[in-house]
Amino acid sequence: MTDSDAEDRRPIVVVVLPNRPFFGASLVLVPALLHLRRCHPAARFVALANHGTGALFERWGLVDEVWRHDRTGGEPFATFRRTLNLRPTLVVNCRPRSTRLHLWTMLMRARERRCFAHGLGGWIDADSRPWDSNRYKALTYLGLVGAGWHDRQGDLLTDWKMVPQVAPSGALVLVPCGSSPQKKWSLEKYLELAVRWRRSHGGPVQVLAGSDDPEVVTWVATPEVQEAGITLIRGDLPVEAAALRAAAMVVGNDCGPNHLAQLMDRPRVVLFPMNGCPAEWFRPGARAEYILPHGPLQEVSTDTVWSAIQKVAG
Repeated sequence: MTDSDAEDRRPIVVVVLPNRPFFGASLVLVPALLHLRRCHPAARFVALANHGTGALFERWGLVDEVWRHDRTGGEPFATFRRTLNLRPTLVVNCRPRSTRLHLWTMLMRARERRCFAHGLGGWIDADSRPWDSNRYKALTYLGLVGAGWHDRQGDLLTDWKMVPQVAPSGALVLVPCGSSPQKKWSLEKYLELAVRWRRSHGGPVQVLAGSDDPEVVTWVATPEVQEAGITLIRGDLPVEAAALRAAAMVVGNDCGPNHLAQLMDRPRVVLFPMNGCPAEWFRPGARAEYILPHGPLQEVSTDTVWSAIQKVAG
């Protein structure tokens, strides 16, 4: 028997990933996949994904193989035929609202099937009811993979090799990123916040900015920001994660890096737009506050955010 034959005989876990290729929405699946790895240490993990989410999870090292099922860079019919021969130990559907993918998972000859509702909020819960093949969209029993991981206190990413362990920096880390203008608090108010932090706590102030945030990079280079002693943190996931894990406080908009800070349970204040959904995208905790304004996020005062910081800092 060859090594490849032995590998093919390992237990198989199939994970159906959601179609949204967003950094933040994909990040919140990481603790569940780490939990699955702990529950099935000898299994071969096969992810069914489109070209967006597939690219993320290939880089993150959470699955052994990614099979594409979309028409962009994938072969949906060939992938479908391959899965029918797998006989997986477990199928985890992270996109149960898709009728097509839900029916697809029902056709696999699996020992066990689970749905997963991804998010950060306390509304997510495990459901003990059995899988109901008559409910195509599974809307009434969105459950977590293995009850209870979302109830754990503390850092949920300690097992993830992509996120390094670092010494505390004592820094205030600002996250002014956002997928739309409505989700971004004013950069001028972030500057006011940084000045207050330096006067009150004396620690460093860092700003995270990705490739999609050129206006933040330009802002950090301005004389008034440089005079305030604010430094720019710009890099890939391990670089951002190291800065967030070392931080004394994280303040920022509802975006991917802030999801990362929440999963690591850093002291944090999350700024939502008026149509935001903290019930889904805010992880409650003793060192966590969120702000949900009645009007535009830009109108939230620096005093309001500073009060939330003081409450978290104790």
